[in-house]
Amino acid sequence: HRDVAFTLYNIALVHQQRGSYEEAIECYRETLRVERLVLGDRHRDVAMTLYKLGEVYKAHGDMEGALERFTEALDIERETLGEDDPATLARTLNEIGNIQLARGEVIPMMEAFNEAARIYRRAGLSPNN
Repeated sequence: HRDVAFTLYNIALVHQQRGSYEEAIECYRETLRVERLVLGDRHRDVAMTLYKLGEVYKAHGDMEGALERFTEALDIERETLGEDDPATLARTLNEIGNIQLARGEVIPMMEAFNEAARIYRRAGLSPNN
């Protein structure tokens, strides 16, 4: 049920904010399981949960896990949000670029940051929005 996913997501947020990364990961994974069952694999809520899971992996020092989650979130965001929510797309691209920067992957990093900048400009947003 969607309410179950919402509750699990909120519990995961609390764990994330408290720095309880293992518990946050467990709750976000369970949130994803329920969301995919109820909403399907390509829903914007799934993308949002993947993004938050990427944040936790990044904070926990698992850059590979973070990059995988951010990349999957971006794929779903491109499909479900399109031009409707450019700030979300750009935010996810920035996270991907930051991880690539930390890994020394200069060319993919620049591609991610440049695409984020194009999205911000096209939408009339500043990167601070």
